[in-house]
Amino acid sequence: HGAPLSLRIRDIEAAANATWPALETAQIGDWLLRASGKFTLRANSVLPLGPPPYGNPGIDIHEGISRVIDFYSAHNLPAVFHIPLPTYGQLEELLREEGWVEKVTVLVMVADIGDFQEAQRATGKWEIESSPTEEWLNFHNDHGVAQIMKSVPARYAGLRINGVLVAGGRAAIHEKWCALSRLYVHPDFRRQGIAKELVQNLLKDAKDLGATKSLLQVDESNLEAISLYEKLGFAVHHSYVYLIHQPE
Repeated sequence: HGAPLSLRIRDIEAAANATWPALETAQIGDWLLRASGKFTLRANSVLPLGPPPYGNPGIDIHEGISRVIDFYSAHNLPAVFHIPLPTYGQLEELLREEGWVEKVTVLVMVADIGDFQEAQRATGKWEIESSPTEEWLNFHNDHGVAQIMKSVPARYAGLRINGVLVAGGRAAIHEKWCALSRLYVHPDFRRQGIAKELVQNLLKDAKDLGATKSLLQVDESNLEAISLYEKLGFAVHHSYVYLIHQPE
């Protein structure tokens, strides 16, 4: 834990980005501009990765912001900043003063991967694949992000009960990090410990592939999920806010 917080935040954000890579990127200094169609905020936003206060766009900050707006406008997308906090709090303030509006605040939670036993079930069967099946994509309606997901090594877990998929999730690996995403349990099967098994199975698999740490991202308003992840050993590391440009 020796590294300063802002460096640790940048490392974690870079790992998260690597496991959900945009289909097209551009750089303005240390700002990473990401575009990928319209399905995902993360892969359609600017991630500052340089030192604070503004993440080092390498040019005048206002010029940088106006280039960002032009880039997204050329892609028929709204301009969105993904701002890790507290590192880039001054960038957030500046954008808010210029009328950018908060879309959502996300918590980034991290955990060391412990020794998980494979969950044994009385009913149903866990399956784990190295690419998402058609059925897995249908489960989340994830066809729009399939190309992003398939572009990096990952494992896809599913729980089948009576032949039907009732839970699923993804663990993508980048260096020592395992990023969990698309965690979902069908509403009819909640409160049965399935989400816990899902996370444990994905982490066990990730550990076998060499990961030692895990991260996940959760909307700050999803208190139920946050509480579940805390029980599984995750702790909030930092947050980030999406700010969207509202043209006049």
